[in-house]
Amino acid sequence: MGGELLQELVAQGCKVKALVRSEKNVQKIESIGATAILGDVNDSEAWKKGCENTKVVFHLAAKVEIEGKLEDFMKTTVEGTQLGLTIAKEQKVDTFVLCSSESVLIGGPKLVNADETWPYPKSPAGHYPLTKGLQEQAVVKANDASNNFTTVVIRPRLIWGKGDTVLLPQIGNAVNTGRWKWIGGGTHLTSTTHVSNVIEGLMKGAEKGKGGQIYFVTDGKPQEMKSFLGNYLEAGGYKALQSGSLPTWLAKGLGTIGIVPKSFPYLMGEECTINDSKARTELGYTSKVSIEEGMKQFKQWIEENKK
Repeated sequence: MGGELLQELVAQGCKVKALVRSEKNVQKIESIGATAILGDVNDSEAWKKGCENTKVVFHLAAKVEIEGKLEDFMKTTVEGTQLGLTIAKEQKVDTFVLCSSESVLIGGPKLVNADETWPYPKSPAGHYPLTKGLQEQAVVKANDASNNFTTVVIRPRLIWGKGDTVLLPQIGNAVNTGRWKWIGGGTHLTSTTHVSNVIEGLMKGAEKGKGGQIYFVTDGKPQEMKSFLGNYLEAGGYKALQSGSLPTWLAKGLGTIGIVPKSFPYLMGEECTINDSKARTELGYTSKVSIEEGMKQFKQWIEENKK
């Protein structure tokens, strides 16, 4: 997603700086036309270099694994964001846009036609939802109209598309090792957000977002999980449609006792449909890439990368 955002910003004539964690990514970033800053989200000097003479910060970083130590999630997702907010404000950045996730709400009521009024759960289903929620709340709280510091949160659901380095490899590995099961048969509905539509949402958020507000963005009409995700994974070379199924009650039970990640049955095993009318009304968001077009682009990207 970061690469796609950089390309869009450069294409629009923006001067862009990007935080990178390794030397090997510096050349890649600079080949796009951006300036690379070596460091991570807990590096105050890197944040200062990035925020100096900067109008807009797009913050996409978080620990995205569904397993691990809580302190690692807190350090990257929460503490790194708090540091960035503090420095951005000190450096007189105008707008700070966070890419969040619908997962901040899992562990509470089932997300059916959920909108931005949905409450945070009292007991988030795992470290990732917990820390993404804390990250999101920190960004909203930091909005400060009196100092001309605007913060905006964009919430996609199930990001997919060419360049995927998160969803495809993580689930694909589970498919290849026989650990992937379609919870409840995979017949439940899910909202999705193509990477290009996430970028549209982020750009619209920076341009038109109201301070301290959250906006859901999706591809529009929800899809059946097995049909959408199965075809997506199979296009990536993983035989997901041949996988067996697991009853929903059993999947949640296994999550409770730690045999599978606690958040997994909620993220992938039950209906999750999102109402993004707020973004469409207030931001002029359109979800410009359809699922059909996005899947076509993805298949082409897979074929090109096989060569």
